[in-house]
Formats: sequence, C-alpha cells, structure tokens
Amino acid sequence: GSSPNYPSKVAYLVSRAGQWQGIDFWYHMHGADIGALIVQVLTSTGWTEVWDRHGPQQTAGTDPWRHANLTFPSLGATRVRFAAITGPSPLGNVAVADVRLDPASA
Repeated sequence: GSSPNYPSKVAYLVSRAGQWQGIDFWYHMHGADIGALIVQVLTSTGWTEVWDRHGPQQTAGTDPWRHANLTFPSLGATRVRFAAITGPSPLGNVAVADVRLDPASA
C-alpha cells in the first residue's frame, strides 16, 4: 500500500535533457485525498511551474482520462518534469500516460 507515502510526499518524472517547447499527455486523478499534479520546466533560472491540477479530477476510477497540451516556446526549457504530490491520506491515485515532448525548433 501507499500508507507510508503521505502526506505531501513528492514523486518526480523527469525528461531527458533537450530543448523543449511543449508537452502533450493524458492524466487521471481519482480518489478522495488527491494532492496535486504539476508540470514544471527547467530554464536558466531554475524550475518554473507551467501547469497544475489539484484534487480529484475524476469522480470514478472508470472515468475517462483527461488530455493536456502545453506550449512554452519562449521559456528555453531544457528539461520537463511532472511532480505528483500526495494528499493527506493514501486515498488517491495519480497517473500520466502517452507523454510526448515537443522539441524546440532549431
């Protein structure tokens, strides 16, 4: 179970290094005590948040996944990461799928 992994624990999924101008992905956030799912980009000044969702985004585990398509061409992003933050109890699941990074134009 996930009982030792709350509250406010953070798990990261980090891209490889590159020059990125966008990201496309599907996400599912179900459960009574969802924390957050955040997308951040690494720039010359550090990690910058470009998108977030807090709390449950689906009311049932069988609800459809949601889609996100983000662009950040002017940020000079060299890495992109997801940060999933647990809520106050183990009653919540966050998932991402079909993640596609959009390389910056040369």
